[in-house]
Order: sequence, then C-alpha cells, then structure tokens
Amino acid sequence: MVKISCFLSVLSGMLLTLGLSAANDCRIVTSDGREIKTSAVNIRPNGDLEYISEDGKLKTRIAKGRYRYAWIPKPALITEADAKFKEGQWKTASELYRKAGEDYKLLGWDLYCMRMEAESLIRQGEKKEAARKLEAIRNTRLQNPALLTDLLYATDLLAELLIEQKKYAEATVLLDKLLKSDNPELVFSAFFKKALILQDKGKFRDAALTFYQTAMLFPKSPRRPEALYKCWGLLSDLKDPSADKIADLMKKEYPEDALTRQLLR
Repeated sequence: MVKISCFLSVLSGMLLTLGLSAANDCRIVTSDGREIKTSAVNIRPNGDLEYISEDGKLKTRIAKGRYRYAWIPKPALITEADAKFKEGQWKTASELYRKAGEDYKLLGWDLYCMRMEAESLIRQGEKKEAARKLEAIRNTRLQNPALLTDLLYATDLLAELLIEQKKYAEATVLLDKLLKSDNPELVFSAFFKKALILQDKGKFRDAALTFYQTAMLFPKSPRRPEALYKCWGLLSDLKDPSADKIADLMKKEYPEDALTRQLLR
C-alpha cells in the first residue's frame, strides 16, 4: 500500500509538471495552421514545445517559431489563485497569479493571470502597480482567438485605471477598441466610462446624455440602474426637470433596486 501511495504521488507530480490531462484536450496550432491535440504540453527553457502523441506513447518536440500558440486546460496553480481571490486573500492571490502567468505564459494563461493579478493588486490599494502590469496589453498581438475575451477585459480594467489617473486620451483609445466588441457587457462598460470621462471634464450635460443613451442601448444590462442613477444625479445637480422623469423610470422598472431607494431618500 505504501509503495502504491508513493507511486501515485510521484505520478501526480509528473502530471502537474507536464500539464497532463485525462483526454487530448491540450492544443497546439502550428505556424502553418495545423492543430495538434494532445494530453500534455511542456515548455522547454528555449521556448520549444514538447508534447505527448495522441496515443500517449511518444514525446515529440516542436521548435520555437514553428508554432503559433499552445493551450492547456486551467492549471491547478491558477485554480488555487482563483480560490484565494474569492476568499479575499489578495496578496496571496496576486503572488500566485504572478507565478502562474510566468509558468504558463506560452500555454494560454498569461492574459488571464495578468488581469487577475491586477485585480488583486487593486484590492490591496496598489493601483499604480496594477496599471503598470496591464500596460503590456497595449502591444499584445493575439495569436489564439480564444483569448480575446481575456484581452478585452484586461483592456477594460486598464481603461478604468487610466481614467482614475486622468489620462483620458489614453483611456479613450482603449474604450474605442472595446466598442467594437460583440460582448454587450464590455460595450456597456465602454459607453459608461466615456460618460465618466465627460463628467470628470466638467461636461455634465453631455455626461448625463451619455449615461442615458447607455441605459437605453442596453435595456437588459444588470448595470442599467447604475447608468440611470448617474444620469439622474447629474440632471438633478443641473436643476433639469428631466431628472424627475429618470426617477420615475427607475421607480417603475427597478422599484427594489438599492439605487432607486437612494433617490427616494
């Protein structure tokens, strides 16, 4: 029993090192567009990939420059980082994401780890460091289309940090990219942030209009009450009678929302 236990322990360590999975759900796409499915991919120090043949019998190497990208299912280290993040252990989470981002940089998890490390840093009050980490996305040339969502969410987060730093022109460039996305959550966020920029610049009426347009464009967005509330607040400050109409709309459509209760105070 002891021997079996030791063998399983060693085998488990080997699987983690190589990034093995039960099925051939790891992928490599070669420079000529051919897809290789395998149960394991390992990055060599020189950037070469080593992978297991589909029958699990042979190790094959593909040289750096001969493949576009590789991808493996979420590694255990990132799952651990996610758990620490959910528990609110921001420092530990950021350290784990940083390590995972380095370990799995060429295996499809660098953008996710970069964003989540930045999220963890923000929650530690280290916003400047978070923005510095995210700067790398400006020059990212995406090879794996499946990572587009990770790239766009990282872009959205960087735009938010740039707005806080009053770097509005830089943020706007990023927001314009998000507006081309087919993800309604990200497009909503881009419009919302453009309204925030207008508000920060003192263009309150334009900001109110943009918040209102955002709410109208995305009637099913869970953040719609937030856009309406921001619009109502600006119009109220401007003594604009339209504020009452926005308030009535919120009372009608979101009677139980916390923001609706705030405007009723």
